[in-house]
Amino acid sequence: EEGEAPADASASRPDFEEEIAKQERIIEQQKGAIEGFEEQAQAERERAELLYAHYDLVDEVLSTVQEARENEVPWDEIAETLDAGAERGIPAAEAVVDVDGGEGTVTVELDDENGGDGEDSGGGDTIRVELDASEGVEVNADRLYREAKRVEEKKAGAQEAIESTREELEAVKERKREWEEQQAADDGGDGDGGNGEDEQDD
Repeated sequence: EEGEAPADASASRPDFEEEIAKQERIIEQQKGAIEGFEEQAQAERERAELLYAHYDLVDEVLSTVQEARENEVPWDEIAETLDAGAERGIPAAEAVVDVDGGEGTVTVELDDENGGDGEDSGGGDTIRVELDASEGVEVNADRLYREAKRVEEKKAGAQEAIESTREELEAVKERKREWEEQQAADDGGDGDGGNGEDEQDD
C-alpha cells in the first residue's frame, strides 16, 4: 500500500493548467468576437451614412424601380433597363450591381468618400449596399443604423461574458495557489522538503 501513495497523490492533484488554458482560450475567442462585432457595426453605420452622402443617386434608383413595379414591369425587365441605362452612362443605373426580384432588393455600389476610414472599404473606393427596393432612402438607412445598434448590443453582451470568464480564470488561479500552499505546508510537516505532489494525499 505504501508504494501506491505517490501515484494516488499525483492523481489527486486537480489539472489547474488545463483549466487555466481552457479559460484563456475562451477569452481569446471572446476578444475575437468583440472585434468582429465592432467591425460589423462600423460597416453597417458606414453603409447608412453612404446612403445619405449619395442621397439623390440612391433616391433615383429606388424611385425608378418602384415606379416600374407599380406599372407591373417584371424584375428581369427592370434589370435589363438598368443595364441599358448604365451603358448610356446614367449614374444611377451605373451604380446598380444587382437586382434580386425574389428578395425585392437592389444592390448599389457607392463611392466611399471618406477615403476608407473603415476596414470594409478596402482603401476607400466603393462599398456595396443592399437596398429594400420597396422603401425610400431614409427607411433603408434606418434599417442599417438599427442593425449597427443590434450588433453593438451583441458586443456589449460579449464584453460582459469576457468579464465573467476573466473572473473564472482568476478563481482557478486562486484555487491553484491555495492548493500549492497547502501542499507546501504538508511537505513541511513531513520534514522531508521533497516534492509535495509525490508524497501522500494530505
